[in-house]
Amino acid sequence: MATFPCILKQVEVFNKKNPLILGVDIVSGILRIGTPLCIPSKEKLQIGVVETIEANHVSLTTARKKNGSVAIRIKSGAKI
Repeated sequence: MATFPCILKQVEVFNKKNPLILGVDIVSGILRIGTPLCIPSKEKLQIGVVETIEANHVSLTTARKKNGSVAIRIKSGAKI
């Protein structure tokens, strides 16, 4: 499976424990379910894998900048 890069900006934290649920804006690229997330500036700290994407209480399989803010559920501890 190919992994396509995207850049996210954290807007809000809804749940800090497992599962991690964040509100994010897509700055560039396309966010897909199954996308592994990391923080490059923190020595590529791996966070987890995007499990679900939701905008206005509607489930999405992909999200782009035009979708505005979306909520993502991150499965931590998954193999990246």
